[in-house]
Amino acid sequence: MISCFTHTLQTATTMTWFMLAMIAYPEVQKKCQEELDRIIGRTRMPTLKDKESLPYMRATLRELFRWRAVGPFGESSPKNNEPFFQQLV
Repeated sequence: MISCFTHTLQTATTMTWFMLAMIAYPEVQKKCQEELDRIIGRTRMPTLKDKESLPYMRATLRELFRWRAVGPFGESSPKNNEPFFQQLV
């Protein structure tokens, strides 16, 4: 029971940080939305099959996990401590 609560809390916290990041960085939000609209469109929800087709969205989420890790260990960051999204440019 505690495990379910912990995972729910972590998911809610991650979603909260994501929303705050999109508010703080509207240019990133715009690029994420443009990529989603271009690849997915507005007629369906993204699925795991779309993951490889959304590199900017994946990089944004990885940066979020690096920037505001929710779990005790978080996402492993690059060795050079450079934000992941900059490695894609």
